[in-house]
Amino acid sequence: MELRHVLLHFKKRRPARKSDAEYQAEYRQRLQSNPKQWEKYKERQKAYMKRHLNNLSEDEKHRRREKKSQRQRENRKAKREARKKEAPLLSAKENRVKKTTRNAVQDPRSYWRERKRIQRAAMSDAERKATRMRENERRRLKKSMSCSASSVPPTRVSENLTAIPIACWMNESLMQQLRCV
Repeated sequence: MELRHVLLHFKKRRPARKSDAEYQAEYRQRLQSNPKQWEKYKERQKAYMKRHLNNLSEDEKHRRREKKSQRQRENRKAKREARKKEAPLLSAKENRVKKTTRNAVQDPRSYWRERKRIQRAAMSDAERKATRMRENERRRLKKSMSCSASSVPPTRVSENLTAIPIACWMNESLMQQLRCV
């Protein structure tokens, strides 16, 4: 038997060398069976990572940060997809309400405008007409109540009323009486 054949024979018989990852996995499994040792191991790992990160170059740090943020983005996306699948589909109106409540903090006016729009969409034609008329009436009253130097003279005299100073804060009924005079 030649030497070459002998070497080949032993080479075949020798078990394949384990990779570092396999050794690490075995080591971790052994440690996990003993909680105290496992805690110590975790502390050591944390300390090592801290030291290791302090010794990294700026580029490497940036690369790792990017990697981490990418991973987080993917996780968030996966969660979103899972939520979409399991949640019952909302109607467009409900979705809009959700969105507006989220935006309420940024711009309260747009929130209320949106809420009003949604309410209007839910109304029947008759209700919509009634509310529109009410709003127009209120607007008209507001306009007539608004005080400007040209339209409202400072005082007005009538038979039954002595000179009364007219101000913006006067109540509506009194304004109506004065207008009728």
